[in-house]
Amino acid sequence: MTKIIPAIFLVLLAPSILNAQIEQPKPLTIQNHLISLENYQPPTWRLKRSYGYRSKQELPNIMSLSLRLGAEYPLLGLNYERLLNPNLGLEASIAMFGAFAGANVYYPSFQPGKIAFKLGVMHGAIWEFYGGFEATTYIPIGLSYFTNRISYLSNRSYVLSLDCGPLWVKYDNVAPGFSVKLGWAF
Repeated sequence: MTKIIPAIFLVLLAPSILNAQIEQPKPLTIQNHLISLENYQPPTWRLKRSYGYRSKQELPNIMSLSLRLGAEYPLLGLNYERLLNPNLGLEASIAMFGAFAGANVYYPSFQPGKIAFKLGVMHGAIWEFYGGFEATTYIPIGLSYFTNRISYLSNRSYVLSLDCGPLWVKYDNVAPGFSVKLGWAF
């Protein structure tokens, strides 16, 4: 019985074993691993036309006046935001008794006539009369609206932004923060 099983395998597999061709491995050459650069085009990094901007130079700067409320938060301030692309902006703010800088991420992209959700981080310092300057971090979570150009009133686009979020003051003191910004794009 032990001799029958190998004999069956030999009878069944012999034709395929005898007809098999031994493939020789191809010699390794550098030509097999090179990438052809004939049709290579560098990325253009252009914005889609659906954003309403034809180039990065057309991304608006946003100047806004803000009303901010919250514990230990400056009441009025002047903001400047530079959009690096339709989803990312850098922001600087000078308030009555402090200054902030940070970044905002917009989703979907910040487009004229559309509402975009906003998430950001602002870090800065606040002057308090009883304690001097204190480091402050604010995480704004909210909505931003960028109007289309209104030619019959003016040649500017307006921006309205509402956000709220946690405000860290000193070491572990967390307070609520709220901000309303109204401004224009130039």
